[in-house]
Amino acid sequence: MKALHVYIFLALPLLLFLTACPESSGPEITLQIPTGLTATAGDGQVNLVWQASTEKDLAKYVIKLESEGDLSTDIFVVAPATGTTVKQLANDKSYRFQIAIETTAKKRSVFSAAISATPKTSPPDGGEPKVATPTGLAVVAGDASVTVTWNANSETDLKGYTLFWGTAPQALSENKVLELVTTTTILGLTNGTTYFFTLEAQNKVGEKSLPSLIETATPSMIVTQPVIDSVVIEGYGSSLQVRQGATFVLSIKGQRLDHFSSATLGTLAAKMLINTPTDMSLEFTLPHGQAPGFLGLSLITDNGTATKNNAIEVTEISVAKSDKFKPSDSNPGTKERPFLTLTKALSVAASGDTVLLGAGEYGEGETWPPNTGLSPNVADGVTILGVAQNVVLLEGPGAETTTAALNFAGSATIRNLTVSNFSFGLVYVFPPEEQGYGGNLILENLTVSENYVGMYAYAPSNVTISNSSFVFNALNSGGVGLQLADFADARVRNTTFSGNTYGIYAYRARSLVLDTVTAEGSDLDGLFFEDISYCDLARVRAINNKGNGISATSSPQIDMSFKMEYSDISNNDKNGLVIAGGQDASWDLGSNTVGGGNNTLAGNVGWQLLDDREANTGVTIKAEGNIMGGTFVIPGTYTASSVLGLEQQLNGVKLWRISRQGNSITF
Repeated sequence: MKALHVYIFLALPLLLFLTACPESSGPEITLQIPTGLTATAGDGQVNLVWQASTEKDLAKYVIKLESEGDLSTDIFVVAPATGTTVKQLANDKSYRFQIAIETTAKKRSVFSAAISATPKTSPPDGGEPKVATPTGLAVVAGDASVTVTWNANSETDLKGYTLFWGTAPQALSENKVLELVTTTTILGLTNGTTYFFTLEAQNKVGEKSLPSLIETATPSMIVTQPVIDSVVIEGYGSSLQVRQGATFVLSIKGQRLDHFSSATLGTLAAKMLINTPTDMSLEFTLPHGQAPGFLGLSLITDNGTATKNNAIEVTEISVAKSDKFKPSDSNPGTKERPFLTLTKALSVAASGDTVLLGAGEYGEGETWPPNTGLSPNVADGVTILGVAQNVVLLEGPGAETTTAALNFAGSATIRNLTVSNFSFGLVYVFPPEEQGYGGNLILENLTVSENYVGMYAYAPSNVTISNSSFVFNALNSGGVGLQLADFADARVRNTTFSGNTYGIYAYRARSLVLDTVTAEGSDLDGLFFEDISYCDLARVRAINNKGNGISATSSPQIDMSFKMEYSDISNNDKNGLVIAGGQDASWDLGSNTVGGGNNTLAGNVGWQLLDDREANTGVTIKAEGNIMGGTFVIPGTYTASSVLGLEQQLNGVKLWRISRQGNSITF
């Protein structure tokens, strides 16, 4: 039987509370006084073991703890445990321990004679052992046998272990030398006799650890084991699926189920509701974020342990539209019995949970949050997963309304959704009164279309978007595909922005990385960046926009670092790439890339490259190794020496222009 660990907090108010609780009755001198109390001091703790009492109506053991200058306190250990560890004690301070028993009728024996122990920070010889004391020692009694297990030591030069045992903690006369194993079974023991076990580890040069804390076990004759015949979930019909975060009751039928001790479902402890020899009801609560999969049931009684593998299956919080599953918001929300609405699923989801959406349209019967970001419908840490890409549609009441589809309270992961006809398709607002940045947003395989704003995020810590498309988010030529404000870091890859007012409008950020991104057909600029400290564009296409392909500007106080390579900025109705602002910034379109930037800026009605910074910014734009207007620009550094600026055209194509005196471009 594994010793019960009890934590003792020696703060004076708690001691006063404990000692102020009256005992239910006075000492009964006729009751048996426990014997064999032994104390072993450790670092900040004392391990206590004693002989088991034979009182028939024994309920618990009572340990009296005393130390100089402190009030005494009682520690209760539920029988049949015959050991405990008292923790959070002061090192180098002497403690006195006495033991008594208490019956189920609240009668208590007198206390045994006191023993003392003094916790120490190091072994008795003052040196630190070179081998760690084994941990996790556990003993399980069998018929004339005890099975011992422990955690493996981590030393690379470990040779093995030595297990010691005996019938008294002061006389562990038997031992067994073991190699690199973590379990062994001791046979030939006497049933009904309590045995004490401890374990040492030793390395290959013979150095030994301190002994582990002592554990006790009493072998006994094997009795007929309890048996589980059937398991059902009350109110779930024939289904044995339970969603994340649910509270439910298991009804169990079997044999010899009485004399219940404990039950577990996976690692979850049970609350007992009914217990007879043939029937048992247990209540469990699955934690939010419980991993989907099967859990086994284990019942422990005085007759032994009964188990049932794969007793229930944990599923995501599931929603469906197909009549095949008979979805209803009165269902438990499992895959077999899903909810009908996303609204219901999100109302029960919490951090770590996954909401799984079946194919279909989610609109009628849903309650959508406002687009302000102040009333989120997605809890922090929730994942929303469509069953497949392009088959799950969140359909809003119209882009002219003030609704959002998904309003995030914090971090979220969203995959395989189509979001359409909302004011804001997706929205996240970190409270402006808070310092720093908010949650992390991961978006994959999304289609966000025909909203006023496809996605708006204020002050997130990190935004990652991949394999998605933001299209026709342009209500009355005022919408944006993706709008990011005051964020820390964002990365967008393999994503298309088409037919929006702006493809991406991003401002005030630490870093923005675009990789294989297309911004096309925008009513205004394809990409607009303002006050982005670090901006890295690779394989970006900004084409056929009615404004500029890319506009990038920053305030005088922002040092912006801009890098672009292997990108195509073509056929825009205004300029290709416009660089503006009054900052000391690094603009690199090719000097750090083998062979240059390999960018193409061509077919733009205005200038292919327009340096529109304020005069005399002092930083040269590097634009080496690019095709501009269908040809390579003549290499060299060009500096505007006149207030009228400097420009170059070729065959009527406006290649580049430096608008203000003192600014330079190197080709």
